[in-house]
Amino acid sequence: MVGVLPDQVVVCEGRRQRAKALAASLPAAGWVRRSAGGGSQGERVHAWACVPLDEEAPPERGRWLLVRRPLDAPEDCAYFRAYGPVATTAEELVRVAGARWAVEEALAQAKGDVGLDQYEVRRWGAWHRYVTLCLLGHASRAAVCASARPSAAPDQRRQEARSPRRLVALRVPEVRRLLLALGEEGDRRPFRLGWSRWRRAHQAVAQRCHSARRERSRAAHPGPRALPAVAPSDLTDAEWERVWPLLPPQPPPVGRRNHDHRTVLSGILWVLRTPAPWREMPARFGNWNTAFVRYRLWRRQGLWQRIIDALGPATPSPPRRPPADADAQVSL
Repeated sequence: MVGVLPDQVVVCEGRRQRAKALAASLPAAGWVRRSAGGGSQGERVHAWACVPLDEEAPPERGRWLLVRRPLDAPEDCAYFRAYGPVATTAEELVRVAGARWAVEEALAQAKGDVGLDQYEVRRWGAWHRYVTLCLLGHASRAAVCASARPSAAPDQRRQEARSPRRLVALRVPEVRRLLLALGEEGDRRPFRLGWSRWRRAHQAVAQRCHSARRERSRAAHPGPRALPAVAPSDLTDAEWERVWPLLPPQPPPVGRRNHDHRTVLSGILWVLRTPAPWREMPARFGNWNTAFVRYRLWRRQGLWQRIIDALGPATPSPPRRPPADADAQVSL
């Protein structure tokens, strides 16, 4: 699994489209609230969508686009491309996506606490020994944190989380501070240990307040709204009978294959009836550039208004903004 940008192009339902456009076209039923695991501020609950992709993959393997949408900021989505066995469930993909944060956090802690990134690579043998010792030191502190966490029942843990006298769980940086405090002499050691306890108590208060604020935010944002249905764009036989006398005759099929007027016109109507750009027009309507150039030519000739009048008042007529490279000419 790898994170991708919103403009990443994927293939879904036989057409190429950007990840953000695919996420925007998903219905409300496609989004499910799931937890990606516990964090320092409670459960990380977001709205997740898992979309299978029609991209080439070996047998018994599949590819997915995983989209994470915050409940309080629906426009701030994160996108992931996933690859694995076909039988992989959406819950498993969400769990793996949530584990990425734990791995990144562990690497960041190792850099700051044990100097994982503070070695100038001169010989590979010495570098491997240095990295191994750093990771061993970090793993020992992580083991101390894991052993210090109480293994109570879920109900008891929730009750302890609401207690005003609770201390936040030990973290790797805090274990490092406690180990340094054990080496202090005189009155310095009790002071360092008391300071650690005070800091963990105030961190628990901040964690509890942040969790309560997130719960209120989730209650205020129940979920995404359903998108309006898109009208069918394929021309019916009755509509085609009214339109085809208005269109210019096509030359005989010599050399490059000509795009049928009916197919191209259906693609133009699909683009005008959806919020998608020209590049995301389905492949069954032909080349998107051909559709755009033909649409622009018909508008310039005044033919498009006559087509709208023949099809009826429900046909969309506002012009769409062309892409930056849409001026490339193709054979009509």
